Amino acid sequence: DERVTYIKMDVEGAEMEALKGGKEQIKRNKPKLFIAAYHHDADIFLLPLFMWQLVPEYKVYLRKHPYVPAWELNFFAVV
Repeated sequence: DERVTYIKMDVEGAEMEALKGGKEQIKRNKPKLFIAAYHHDADIFLLPLFMWQLVPEYKVYLRKHPYVPAWELNFFAVV
């Protein structure tokens, strides 16, 4: 019954499935999202589109973190 305020996920390529599994919580609570964006090429397009379908008010940012190897990309979504 507690409100979800933040979701962080790096689930090795299952980010879309995880977002779909949590869609009711995301739509209801509009938590901040921190989602890995680098596992599949299409994720860079499909994940933010899906986040906007759930919560059109989300502002979605793509962040690259200084990390080796250099492909650590993540989406950060906030209302």
